[in-house]
Amino acid sequence: MSHPPVRRALVRRLPVAAACAALSLGAAAQANPYYLQLQQSFTHDTNLFRERDGQEDSDLISTTGLEVGLDQPISRQRLRARAHVERNRFRDNDHLDNTSYGVGVRADLETVNRISGGLHYNHERNLASFDTYTGSVHLTERNMIRRQDYGARIQYGGMSLLTLEAGYVHRDQKYSADAFQNREQRSDTVQAGVRYRPSDLVGFGLAGRYTRGRIPHYTPTEGDKYKRRDLDLTATWVPTGLSTLNARVSLTSTDHDLAEARDFDGVTGAISWRYQPTGKLTLNLHLVRETNDETGFYLAEPETPDEPPQLATLQETKLIHSARLSATWAATAKIRLTGGVRHVDRNIRVTDGRGNDRTTTAELGASYAITRSILFGCNVGWVQRDTSSGAASVSYDYSSRTASCLARLTLN
Repeated sequence: MSHPPVRRALVRRLPVAAACAALSLGAAAQANPYYLQLQQSFTHDTNLFRERDGQEDSDLISTTGLEVGLDQPISRQRLRARAHVERNRFRDNDHLDNTSYGVGVRADLETVNRISGGLHYNHERNLASFDTYTGSVHLTERNMIRRQDYGARIQYGGMSLLTLEAGYVHRDQKYSADAFQNREQRSDTVQAGVRYRPSDLVGFGLAGRYTRGRIPHYTPTEGDKYKRRDLDLTATWVPTGLSTLNARVSLTSTDHDLAEARDFDGVTGAISWRYQPTGKLTLNLHLVRETNDETGFYLAEPETPDEPPQLATLQETKLIHSARLSATWAATAKIRLTGGVRHVDRNIRVTDGRGNDRTTTAELGASYAITRSILFGCNVGWVQRDTSSGAASVSYDYSSRTASCLARLTLN
C-alpha cells in the first residue's frame, strides 16, 4: 500500500538530508586526526660512496615507503605520533639494500595551574651517510645507524612575565659496522632556567645545562667519558608578523677522559631566522657553532615544531660551523619550488692527524600536487668538499651530483 503524501514529504527532505550528511562527512574529514602516506622515489647519485675525484661509483636507488601519523588534540593536551618504514634498493650495489624505519611520539601537556610540559620519544634506523666520513675511516659496506632520544620538559608560569623551565634528554647512537664502534655515543642532559617575556614580540632566557656522555668503544679496550657544562643565554624577537629570530649563545666547557684533543672551552651557539615576506615565499636561515658532542645528534634545528630534527652523523671533530639557507615558494596552489644551500666547516681531530675541510651542499626542487592526495616532485643536488693544505691524512676532496623524483599518495 502506497502513501503518496509521505513519499512526497520524504522526497522533499532528501536534499536537506543529503546536505547535512555532506556537511557531517566534511567535518569528520577535517577532524580526522589520522593519515596514511605511500611514497615511491628514485634517486641517481654520481658518487655514491663519496670517493676521491676520479674514483666515483654511481648508482640508482629505489625507495618505497609507508608512513602513518596521528595529530590529536585532547582537551588541553595534544598528541602527535608518526611511524614510517622504507625499503631501499640499489641497482649496482645490492649489498647496501636495507630497510629503514622510524617512530616518533610527542605529547604536549597543560594544566589549569600554569603548569605545562611535554614528553617525546624518537627512534630512527637508516643507512649512515657516506659523506660524513673522514680520511682515516672510509667504508663501502652497509653501515646502519640507529639513533634514539627521549625526554621530558616542564614549565611553570604559563603566559606570565617570568616562567621557570626544566628538562631532561637521553640520546643514544649506534652503528652496525665494527669500524664505527668508536663513534657510538650515549648521553644524558639535564637543564633548568628562567625565561623573561616582557611582550609577545620579545623574550629572553637564561639556563644551565649539564651533560654526561660516554663513547663506549673509543678504543678496543677502553671507553671515553666526558662531561659538558653550558650556560645558555637565549633570545626570541618577532620584529613583525613576517619575521621571527631565535638565538642562543652558550659558554661551553667539555672535558674528556681519553679524547683530550676534543676538550673545549669557549663559545657555542645557534641562530635561526624565519622570514615570510609574502604569502607565497618563506626564507629560513640557520647558523650553528657546536662541538663534536652536540653535532653528533643535531646539526640544525627543525624549521617548524612539527618537523623532525635534522640529524647528523657523529663527526670525529672538535668544532663544527654550519650555515644553511633555504627558501620555499608556492608558485601556485599546486606548484611549490624549494631551494637551499648549506656550508659546513669541520675542525677534525683524529688519532693519526688533524686538519680542516669544508663541504658545500646545494639543492633545488619542485613539486606538483595533482590533487589534495597525490603529489609528484623532483629534486637535484650538488655536494662539493674541499680540504685545507696538510689535511690529506684526515680528509680529501670530492664532488657528487644527485637527481631524484618521487610520487606520494596521502590518505586522511
